[in-house]
Amino acid sequence: MSSKDDRNCNVGTHIIGGPETGAGTIFPISTGLTTIFEDQTNNHNKTLINIQNDVGAPIVVNINTRECGGPIVFTLNPGQRRVFQVEDFESLTVTVTATASGIILLSVQKTFCICCEEEEN
Repeated sequence: MSSKDDRNCNVGTHIIGGPETGAGTIFPISTGLTTIFEDQTNNHNKTLINIQNDVGAPIVVNINTRECGGPIVFTLNPGQRRVFQVEDFESLTVTVTATASGIILLSVQKTFCICCEEEEN
């Protein structure tokens, strides 16, 4: 087991779209379940998610986090926008339950920490 002093930690940020400006990346979706984002790492993170429904029907959004007591699930009506900040973001899925297609606008800013053990010479 190592002490905090034996680790080299780095902080980085990944950005999809532009949360700082409100601009988003366009994701086309249609009837059924669409996985928009999956984090396959175990790195600690804090994530800002900005999502807008431009589909001609309501969508169900599911935000999964690690070890946070269950997913965040909500419905967005056409034209509606929501913004969330979550810890240890894992995945985002969208379900269109009606027969419809269109786009969602999404921006994600994920700040994460990676710590590595220092190698002994």
